[in-house]
Amino acid sequence: MAGGMRRPFARPSFRAQLAANVRAQELYYTGEKGAERLAEAMAALPGPAKARARKRSSSPTELQEQIAVCNWWFTASKTYKLPVFALFAIPNGGGRGVIESANFKRSGVRPGIPDLFLAVPKDTRCGLFIEMKAAKGRESAEQVVVRRFLFKSYDSVVCWSAAEAITAIEDYLGPPF
Repeated sequence: MAGGMRRPFARPSFRAQLAANVRAQELYYTGEKGAERLAEAMAALPGPAKARARKRSSSPTELQEQIAVCNWWFTASKTYKLPVFALFAIPNGGGRGVIESANFKRSGVRPGIPDLFLAVPKDTRCGLFIEMKAAKGRESAEQVVVRRFLFKSYDSVVCWSAAEAITAIEDYLGPPF
């Protein structure tokens, strides 16, 4: 800058922040000291992300648990000789604006639909629906109704951690081929 003036704070680009957040999540799920590593990585981030790191609760969020399941599936799908896309997310949740919510509703997004679906028929079942919940989460009334309906043809489970979801998938699929 002219006259020797320095910029007081250079805000990192969106991509740099995204990469740092992804790396922080990866660190969270690696090793026995993952939580401490995540806190250190989040503390190193500039601006608002740094403030969020101090407020972070000790238990992982529903999204973090779901990401852990999908990361595990990336490797496990090869063991089961299934395509990675056999397990996929159904993006029905999350906060949206009024217009976006209306558009999603018109396009078929419905309340109560589970978060993940394993599209692998097994015995008399057509697949496995998985509803992920945070440690202190509860099923909504819509989720109970939907799960009961789906259970007629599909296996359907509610999991409060990534470990529970992984166990449910392994139990559903049985031993690898």
